[in-house]
Formats: sequence, C-alpha cells, structure tokens
Amino acid sequence: MDGVVEAAADERTLGTANTAFPQATGSPAGNRVSGLLGEAPVERLLGELQQELRPVGALEHIMVRDLARKAAGMDLFDSAARAATRQSAAAISELLAATGASEWSPDAVLAGAVAAEGPDRLTRHGLVQTRGFYRALKTLNELRTMRDAAANDAAANLPNMPPAFASEAACEAFLAERFQRGLCACATCGETGGYLQSARKAWECAGCSRQVGLRTGTVMARSPLPLLVWFDAVRWLFWRPTISAAELAVKLGLTRLTTVRTLACRIRAAMAHEKASSRLAGLDEHFARGAPAARCAPEPGAPPQRVGRNP
Repeated sequence: MDGVVEAAADERTLGTANTAFPQATGSPAGNRVSGLLGEAPVERLLGELQQELRPVGALEHIMVRDLARKAAGMDLFDSAARAATRQSAAAISELLAATGASEWSPDAVLAGAVAAEGPDRLTRHGLVQTRGFYRALKTLNELRTMRDAAANDAAANLPNMPPAFASEAACEAFLAERFQRGLCACATCGETGGYLQSARKAWECAGCSRQVGLRTGTVMARSPLPLLVWFDAVRWLFWRPTISAAELAVKLGLTRLTTVRTLACRIRAAMAHEKASSRLAGLDEHFARGAPAARCAPEPGAPPQRVGRNP
C-alpha cells in the first residue's frame, strides 16, 4: 500500500513539474524540456534496471518500475535545483549591479541563491524521491529474500530429485543416444542406422543420407532456447508439476515470464501425449529413475560415429 501511495505522490509531483514547465512544442527549448519531463527518462532507466535486477513476477516488475520513476524523479529535481540556483545567482547579480553595489563576493551571491525558496523546495522534492527509491529497493530485496527462502524450502522437500545435466554437450550426447540406440527411424526411408555428425549436431541416415537435427521429433524442436534450459524445465515439471511460472523462471535463469509459460505449456502437453516419452526424448524415464545426468560428449573433431543398419 505504501508503494501505491508513493507512486501516486510521484504522479502529483511530476504533474506539478509539467504544469510549471509547459512544453513549448516546435521550439528547441521546448523539445529539451519535453525530454526532461516526458516518459523517455523513465523508460530508459526501466530498461537498465530490468536488465540489472531481472525481476520475476508481476509484483517485482511493479517494484522495478517504481524504482525507475523515483530514479527519474531524483535526476529531474537535481537538475532543476541546479538550474534554479544558477537562475537565482544571475538574478542576485543583476540586482546588485542595478543598485550600484561596487563590491560583492561571489560566495555571497551563491549563498543567497542556494537559500532562495525555489532551489530549496526542489532540493526537498529530490530528497523525497531519494528516500522513496531506497525504500522501494529495500522492499524489492525483502521480496526476493522471501522468494528464495521459499524456493530453498521446496527444493529441500525433494531429496531424491536427480541432478541437472552438467553442460550443453551432455544434453546433446543424451539426444544423440536416442539415434544410436535405433529409437528414431528415418521419416523418409524408415532406416534406424546412421552417423552422428557432431559438428552439425545432426544425425545422417545410413539409408538415404537425410540429415535431421538432434532435437527432431521432440518438444524442443526448432526452439532457440539452449538444451540445458529445456532439460532442467522437464526435470522441475516432472518432480514438481505444480511449480509456478515465476518460480520456474528463477530455477531456469529466465526473465521473460511469457517464455517460461510457453515452455511449461509445451512440456505439460508433451507429458500428456500418448507418445510422451518420444516427445520428451526419454527425459521422463531418465528423471524417473534418477539416472546420473553426466554423460560424455564426443570429442571435438571426432569422425562421424557409425551405427549398424537394420537387419
């Protein structure tokens, strides 16, 4: 609730600033003012904060946007206070010159400018934004601490959960083994024998020389996501079917919830398919028996591996 109240206060504060500095569209000065008071600084800071903080879930995204607004407010009022101080100093200098004062100290002019009502008010507004920024950052850190603690408790309740695959190469070797064991027949000629083309991450049919990617026929086909992400997603969804998209995103190291939801939806659909094991490349059986996940990948530059043809 405090965050909502502070966000509303930010709207009123920035609205006051927009009223005090009307945007003179069409003029260079007006465009500069518009750039300071518009949403561009907020969006720029929001992009930077999202990249650095990597929020997960709607609440964390709201908190990060609040941080961006407060950071933009800090910059705005800091720039405005310095500008007002310069204007006050110029006005005091002109006043002293108009009164015929022959001797005056630059320090005195500066002190008078800083003590003026305008710079002082803007400085106070800037301090409000600064305090709000650090309160929002503290709240975000507390949310993350609670989320991590809950995730650790959930993981502790799965003592028999098999380990994740160690590398992308280990995942590729697991997929290649399907072909080497003759579990994947060629869609063109029905041949199960063939060669592993390690450099291309493909399998070449011994019968018709057709090449297919190692992901072919699985839920991972044509996906740009690394195999490690897919394999770990299957592992978590197999052992914790009710895991939320936000928590799964943390486990997988992904930031876009849309991507995680799509990933989880495809895996759950594959689990419900009549050929679930084929769609999941045998990962369901692998994680069910808790087999060791570390497998040796072919050495770089190794010759294609040959597997016997059908009798």
